Amino acid sequence: MTRVTQYNQNNLHGYRLNYTAKILWRAGRKCLHILNKIKTRPLDYDFYGGANWTNYTHNCVKKIFEYLQKDKKYINRFKWTNCADEIFYQTIIHQNDGLNIEDNCLRYVDWESGPEYPRTLRMDDYETIMKSGALFARKFDFNVDKKIMESIYEKIQ
Repeated sequence: MTRVTQYNQNNLHGYRLNYTAKILWRAGRKCLHILNKIKTRPLDYDFYGGANWTNYTHNCVKKIFEYLQKDKKYINRFKWTNCADEIFYQTIIHQNDGLNIEDNCLRYVDWESGPEYPRTLRMDDYETIMKSGALFARKFDFNVDKKIMESIYEKIQ
């Protein structure tokens, strides 16, 4: 819940900023840290979270836009939210009673085998991917195993 009750600043993620910009970014982060000790943000919605890798029907997208038209403050509410992409749409969808929600992102992702997480898929994963029923898979790297990507591409042509 700290994602939505505390003010969060976007991370730099290694962007190359000049010295002055880095100092300003750090000062802003310290100011938000002090602000969070003084005041927390209200829980003004029933927040829901989930994967940011999602699929939506036409009806669902229509309902999302209708919701955003009705609630003009909603987008602003996420301005200082950490990892808002994992909360923003999920919260709207759970506010709508008329939507059928299925917990299946149709993506094959191996979070268990390593050595990296998620695992970079290799040719020995090919059969598992094909049997998974997923429409998408994550993650591939030409430098690790080019053959798996070529094999999948041949299969879908």
